[in-house]
Amino acid sequence: MRALTGREMLFERAVVGVCSPEHLDRATDKALFSRLCVEAGLDIPPTVEVGGDSLNGLDQNLPGVLKPIRSVDVGDNGSLRTGGARMIVDLEDLKRELARKPHQKFLLQPYFDGTLAAICGVAWRGKLVCACHQVSPRIWPPGCGNSSFAFTVERDEGREAGVTRVLELLDWSGIFGVQFILAHGRAFAIDLNPRIYGSAALAIAAGHNLPAIWVDLLLGRPPRVGPYRSDVRYRYEVADLRALSTQLLRGGDRPAVLRGFLPRRRTVHAVFSLRDPLPMLENVRRIPSAISSRARRRQVEAKP
Repeated sequence: MRALTGREMLFERAVVGVCSPEHLDRATDKALFSRLCVEAGLDIPPTVEVGGDSLNGLDQNLPGVLKPIRSVDVGDNGSLRTGGARMIVDLEDLKRELARKPHQKFLLQPYFDGTLAAICGVAWRGKLVCACHQVSPRIWPPGCGNSSFAFTVERDEGREAGVTRVLELLDWSGIFGVQFILAHGRAFAIDLNPRIYGSAALAIAAGHNLPAIWVDLLLGRPPRVGPYRSDVRYRYEVADLRALSTQLLRGGDRPAVLRGFLPRRRTVHAVFSLRDPLPMLENVRRIPSAISSRARRRQVEAKP
């Protein structure tokens, strides 16, 4: 989206599904998202902006989650640079991370041991077109990762009303996913993905074909939007195997973890398909190299 926005004229006779650069800047600004959530009546974790020169009094936010103001931004040479959220253990860990990017600003939020949830759908000119609610009891990597196993749940009307207001304030058009952490009896809004997100297959399987709805809106056609079904499941195969194996090694509820390995009906898969098995085989082939590269990265990060 960042690469295409503002360059729509390069695509003759094609409709490009992007907003204006100003809309994209607002929708990808995580600090602005936090402020809009407060205005919309949604809970957010305590959030502070940090950089290499502002580390005083942050111990109360640790362990925490450190995230860049934008996940994708433009570098000095015009290239795109990406960055994701990272778990921060203590103040020394925070200093090391900030020292790697001394001129960049980040948001720091305390880590909550909760459950990842989301409201995902399509908006058009600031109006909510459809919304599908999901919960992700397993994520990968642990602590600060993406959905490896998720399922749809009934609508939470209050939470959806808050998301609707945020999209209105952003005047957003497109597919979106607003993520929450369910902890301490509350739902904390933690991120807005103004794009096609990783577990979109779940909403599609549950009855909300988000890409088709978005294309209909772009082409000026009335979208076909019906209700979605609850208790439809999604599994990101390799990531979920890692998540389950980690739970076993850490002494989790063994019977429950073992049940998680079993295939279940009404489950849509991120990659696996009997009609097209090669992508899944390629994912399995890459596991050893992914493990070794992650181990090397940990060794590098552990060095003073």
